[in-house]
Amino acid sequence: MSFTVTAFVVYISGYSYLISGTTAIIPVLNPVHRNVVSSRGSNVTLTCLGRRVNALDTVVLWKFNGQEIKESTHNIAVDKFLPKRKGTFSLHITNVSEKDVGKYTCIALVANFGKADRVEDIIDLKLYESVKWPRGTYAVPMPHSGCPVSMEFSWSEGYLRQNTEDSGPLSNWSSPLHLKGEKKDNEITQHFCVKTKKAGKTRWPAGSYCIYKKGKCPRGFREGWIKWDDEDTKNDNLASGVLPDGTFAKDTILYFCCRSDGSAETPIELPMREPFFLLKHSSSCQAVMGMRVTEEWLFWDCEDRENKNSYFGDIPESFMAKDIKLYYCYYEKK
Repeated sequence: MSFTVTAFVVYISGYSYLISGTTAIIPVLNPVHRNVVSSRGSNVTLTCLGRRVNALDTVVLWKFNGQEIKESTHNIAVDKFLPKRKGTFSLHITNVSEKDVGKYTCIALVANFGKADRVEDIIDLKLYESVKWPRGTYAVPMPHSGCPVSMEFSWSEGYLRQNTEDSGPLSNWSSPLHLKGEKKDNEITQHFCVKTKKAGKTRWPAGSYCIYKKGKCPRGFREGWIKWDDEDTKNDNLASGVLPDGTFAKDTILYFCCRSDGSAETPIELPMREPFFLLKHSSSCQAVMGMRVTEEWLFWDCEDRENKNSYFGDIPESFMAKDIKLYYCYYEKK
């Protein structure tokens, strides 16, 4: 509920003060983006949109990690009051560095019978380079570009070739498809990025997505597996290098770690330097801060005779019957 107070603004030595005298309405502020990601050395603009604001009775200021920002050539605040009591309030930051990473608060003040009422909201600024891969052992699908770079550890790599149904083969895949590995209508090859050391300080964030299991699932995930009944006749399956947990013989079993303790629409923090994959676990791909996501898929035409496809536990979003279809989420920097 809104109400009116009497106030006006006077300016003395470059500072603004709220004084009783005119009618004002308690304003509303909303950040355009609550999470902003930038590159080191670039320029970035943080913006809040205001409603019920007026140049006569509203003062806007910014804080960084709780301290009021003094305007300089590095931090430039721009206030634009628009018709119909609307406004756009921006903070321009030049040559962004690690010192600028943190929480920025946009604040609107209005007088209320001698005291200042305030509304505020927070924008979180991060660098692409500042987010690390979470702690634990696990694996993710490898994109064409290779495993994402990490300064804390080195990914191990491996690949898996599955011979699918040879008689009237119908294996298929999405277009585009950024998964590394040759794909044929009777053969599908996948490559994996495998983290074999527990290095890392952060935990996997809450959300709705899956990764491959390697050792114990990280905290917050639940385990599951899928069995592919691969081609029986002249089967030439091949497993090489370091792979996720599984069984790799004439048939294939892969183990997964999945979680559904958050909304897929709420962005999570993961490294943003290079492209990577997660596996889909709900009706939509998990949103990742600073990344553009594309849904992709693989379809295995499995053995036709006495098919023994099966699954157990928590698994990725999939089609499971005589054939198997898995959904992947490909991430690249916006």
